[in-house]
Amino acid sequence: MDYQINEFNPKEIAENDPFWDTYYSFIQISSKERDPDEPVLTKEFLIQHQRQDIFKFAVRRFIVEFEGEFIGWYAFGYYEKDHPEYEVNGHSMRANIVVLEKYQRKGIGTVLHKKIIEAGKEQGIKVLATGANTESGLNFSKKMGGKITIEGQENRLQMEEVDWDLMQKWVGEGLKRAEKVELKLVTEIPEELLDNFLEVYNESFNLQPLGESSIKTNIDREMHEANEKRDAELGTKRYIYLSIEADGVISGITEIFTEKEREHRIIQGITGVSPKYRSRGLGKWMKAQMMLFIRENIEGVEYILTGNATENAPMLSINKRMGFKEHKGGSAIEFDIEEQYQKFFA
Repeated sequence: MDYQINEFNPKEIAENDPFWDTYYSFIQISSKERDPDEPVLTKEFLIQHQRQDIFKFAVRRFIVEFEGEFIGWYAFGYYEKDHPEYEVNGHSMRANIVVLEKYQRKGIGTVLHKKIIEAGKEQGIKVLATGANTESGLNFSKKMGGKITIEGQENRLQMEEVDWDLMQKWVGEGLKRAEKVELKLVTEIPEELLDNFLEVYNESFNLQPLGESSIKTNIDREMHEANEKRDAELGTKRYIYLSIEADGVISGITEIFTEKEREHRIIQGITGVSPKYRSRGLGKWMKAQMMLFIRENIEGVEYILTGNATENAPMLSINKRMGFKEHKGGSAIEFDIEEQYQKFFA
C-alpha cells in the first residue's frame, strides 16, 4: 500500500480547511468500530477538543492517508521537565494508535508503533505506556511485545437498574457509623481545603491496586487549576463529595464528571478514603449520596461509566452491589523502549 504519514497541528489548521471533513469522516468510522452504541461528537466539538493543550505535556499527532482518505492515526506525548509529575513519570511517554478495521493486519500498525519507539528513544524515554480496550488492540500490543501492567474493565450502571432502597440504606448506615462526619458537595474545591484535597486525591490514586504500572499521580495546585480551566472550556462539569471529619480534615472523596455532547452518561472518577479513616462505610456512603444527587439534579442520564482494575477487589465489590456490570475489558500496557528499539532497529 502506498500510504502517507503526515504530522498535523490542530491549532495551525483553519476550521474551514477540508482537512477537518476528512478527519471527521475517519473519526466517525473509528468511533463506531470501537463503541457502536455511543453517539459521535460533532465536528465542531472535535476540533475544539483537538486544539486544547494538555498541561505541560508535549503532544505530537500524525495521520495516515491513503487515496485521499484518512485510514489511521497515532499520537504520542511526554512530560515536560517542569511538569509536577515529571519526577515520578518523566521516564515514560503515552501513545495511542488507531487503524480502521478495513486496513488492519497490513503492517500499518507495526510501522506506526516503530515510529513511536524511535521517537521515545530520541527523547531518552524508558517506558511507553498505552492501553487497549478492544481485542484487536490487545492482540496487537501482545504481538509487539507489550507487558500488561493492569488488567481492567469498563463497568456501567444503568440508571433504570439502580437499587434506590440500597442507596438509602448505605446513606443511613454512613450517618450512624460516622456520625461526626459531614459530606460536602462541591464543584470547585474551596481554597482553604485545596492542599488537603490534593493530598487525599494523590494518595487515593496511588494507593489503588494498579498492578505493575509504573505511572503515578502527583497533581499540584498549578496542574489542578489548569485541569479545571480545560474542563470548563470543553464543557465538562465535575461534582465532588468530600467527607470532612469533625476537625475539618478531608478523609475521603468521590467524584463524577458530566460531558458536553454526552449528557446521556456520567463518568465516575476516583473514590478514595485515607487509610486511617476507613472501616466506617465512608466509600459506600459517598457513592450512594452521589447517586441520589444524580437522580435529583442531573436530567437525561442513562448510565454511569467507570473503569476498575480487576484486582481492586474492595471497589469492585461496592460497584457490583450497586449494580455495575462489565461492559468491556481494558488493559494498561507498557513497553520497554530500549528493548523495543533493539528489536526493531538494532
